[in-house]
Amino acid sequence: MMTVNEPILSAVFSVSQFNEYYLPSINRNTFEQCDSKTLFNNRYKAEFSHKDTLHIVIGLDSGLLANYVMELSIPDGSKFIFVDFNAVLNLLTIEVPDELSESIEICSPEMLDALLKETRNNIFIAKQQFKVHRSIAVSGNYIDEYAQLNYFVEKKIEHEYFESNIGFSQKIFIKKQLINLSETLQPASILKQKFIGKTCIVLGGGPSLDEHIDWIKSNREQLVIFAVSRVAYKLTIAGIPVDIIVSVDPQDHALTVNKEMMALYENSLFICSYHVSPLLLGQWAGSVLYTGPRIPWDSRDSDNILPKGPTVTNAAVQIAEEMGFEQILLCGSDFCHSQSGATHAKNTFGADIGPNLGVMFEWVETYSGEMAETPIQLLQAMQSLQEEVICYHAKCINLSANAARIEGIQQLSPEQLVLATITPEDRAILQPSKHKLSIEQRRKLLANTLADLSLASSTFNTLIKLLKKALHYSNTMLKIEGTTQTVVELHRKIDKIEKTLNQKYHHFGGLIKFYGYYEFSHFLSTKQSQHWSQLDLSTNNNIYYKAYLNVATELSVLINDAASRVKIRLTELAVPTDIPAIAKQWRQDNQLGRALIWKKDYMSAHLMLNDADIALLDEIEQEYLQYLSQQSHSTSAKEAT
Repeated sequence: MMTVNEPILSAVFSVSQFNEYYLPSINRNTFEQCDSKTLFNNRYKAEFSHKDTLHIVIGLDSGLLANYVMELSIPDGSKFIFVDFNAVLNLLTIEVPDELSESIEICSPEMLDALLKETRNNIFIAKQQFKVHRSIAVSGNYIDEYAQLNYFVEKKIEHEYFESNIGFSQKIFIKKQLINLSETLQPASILKQKFIGKTCIVLGGGPSLDEHIDWIKSNREQLVIFAVSRVAYKLTIAGIPVDIIVSVDPQDHALTVNKEMMALYENSLFICSYHVSPLLLGQWAGSVLYTGPRIPWDSRDSDNILPKGPTVTNAAVQIAEEMGFEQILLCGSDFCHSQSGATHAKNTFGADIGPNLGVMFEWVETYSGEMAETPIQLLQAMQSLQEEVICYHAKCINLSANAARIEGIQQLSPEQLVLATITPEDRAILQPSKHKLSIEQRRKLLANTLADLSLASSTFNTLIKLLKKALHYSNTMLKIEGTTQTVVELHRKIDKIEKTLNQKYHHFGGLIKFYGYYEFSHFLSTKQSQHWSQLDLSTNNNIYYKAYLNVATELSVLINDAASRVKIRLTELAVPTDIPAIAKQWRQDNQLGRALIWKKDYMSAHLMLNDADIALLDEIEQEYLQYLSQQSHSTSAKEAT
């Protein structure tokens, strides 16, 4: 946790020639040459005049800077937060008038985190409508502790922005979830509590993997091996068969990063998040189980294993806990760089790329007591895992003394462990062949999925009609000045539509608002509601229903696309198969690897293909194999540890 040291200050005030009280121990002789108003006007007036902005000011300049802001006309929709040490606040008497209490707040460093998380302030962070200013004392570094305070505040804001920005990234999860509906047919919940009393090991791509790879190989028969997707192939060629490969990355470059794992489908079970990259999932030739909700508006599989935490290691540990393991060992799950600065185990994708020299890192303590660097994504993953393991039945153990210390996860060397036997019956549970769906099972699940999508498509058509009406009423209101009887009547009609949306279609309405968080954020005003005019209300209504309609229309297209893809999967199972039709969809989705899957799983059921069909399948297969043979050129934060 970030902390700052309080400065030791003199309580002696001086009075400048301009009759202004200030603390020389903070501001030296800054206010002896020029009065504070003139000084602040030259330095801050233009910056402080921005509307709809959260101004975070580090330092009070002996209270004179806060007084200056209170004498300004606060820009419309803006507010100020001043941050200074308790040692300073205790020496000053600053009274914020009641009429400015919602526009100006003064806090200590300890109070800042809670203030930034309050909805009224967090809106600014989420919408990227904030500015950080440094008082004259802070920018002049008049006391050493102000450098620490500046760093502390900037990191707090960076962390809050990172967390808020996650809210804007959910579109990709829903998009991938809908694309994946043709593949996410079996939930990972079928493995719940199947390994009570056993030990597993979660192998990440961190540097410590190399330290223990010989021990893992020697004790492989007493362990169930989980591997993040990027290291699965490295382990296989090292003589360590992987039982479960895990991936959560929704980005399209996931296949580039993890393509070597695609050859492991016969011996490894693939467990992925519902939003994993379709390029990975749609071309996996083996058995797959998914975590999380399958359909974004349906809770029928609410008992499924939920993907928790921002990284693949978090997800793998959660899966292992739900499977009932007594001990969950971590190796290569370092959550930080090594002491030499290495970020990944040798001969893995990240190690081949090298360090990212343009990234700012945090410092964390390792189990050995050393300090190590880590990117903010892994710091968030550490904090998430720490919160989760408190509730686990399993004992979590990291094998590496060089891993980041996480409360609730013990560090032990391999020699200190007691391992239970993994029986052939246990191992058989994870055999990919055990989870292979027959053609009839797949056909039935796909048909049910298509029915769900058809119903959703029909519902969205109804929703879109309602939203078009609401937007029409809203547009009409914008053209009318003042509050008239017509405006009142239009409000009544809009309220009726909103009531229908909330009561009859609340599941889909919730999905639309979740998916369109960015669009709806424009509706969230930073202006205080008591100052809203009729024009403000009408404008906000217009923004709201325009966002509602646009997002609903976008989702409707995605749902119809998902239905088309499911129909093609059913065509893959049909006899005879329309090869040109399924090949067209594969090319459209960039899933050429499905040619191999079709040949492997379904070709024997098709007694005859014409020469053109065979040539088309061969052509697609060769294109896919050529792609797999190319060298990878990108990386992924979610698969980093």
